[in-house]
Amino acid sequence: MVNVALQEAVVALSHDERVELRDFIDMTLTAEVPVLSAEQRATIRRRSAEMDANPSIGIPWEELYAELMADLR
Repeated sequence: MVNVALQEAVVALSHDERVELRDFIDMTLTAEVPVLSAEQRATIRRRSAEMDANPSIGIPWEELYAELMADLR
């Protein structure tokens, strides 16, 4: 059973905070390390090199997260 104080603390959060908490809990439940294919690893290396060469092509994580969350609403 979930601690009553924890339940009350969750209820006191704003909607956005509860969504963020839900996402965090979901991540902890599926925290298994995925196995990447050679092609996926190559794509990650290529994109990382592109970002290193030209950081202006990216956006901050906070901005991306806000955009993704807005799309879900």
